[in-house]
Amino acid sequence: MEVPVSQLLGAPLPPESSTDQVAEQLARINEQLAQKNRRARRIWQVVVGILLAFVLLWGILCLLSYHSYTQYVSPPKIQVEPLSSIPVERRCSDAVA
Repeated sequence: MEVPVSQLLGAPLPPESSTDQVAEQLARINEQLAQKNRRARRIWQVVVGILLAFVLLWGILCLLSYHSYTQYVSPPKIQVEPLSSIPVERRCSDAVA
């Protein structure tokens, strides 16, 4: 941890620089990092908001689909006898009448 402050700040400091100048540069760096953190947090909030909106929309569509499916009443089924099971006499009498 024996790194000089000028190397950490990325700019050479003249030997006569006061602690006020170093504190000012450190304050600027701190503000830049704070802005970067706020920006990253805001991006994550937007991403999570969009994902939640999609999940909510998907859930609503599923509920509506289930509701409409349960409300659907199918028509009664009609049973049809095959022609071979009807006796021949009955088929002929139906055709004449």
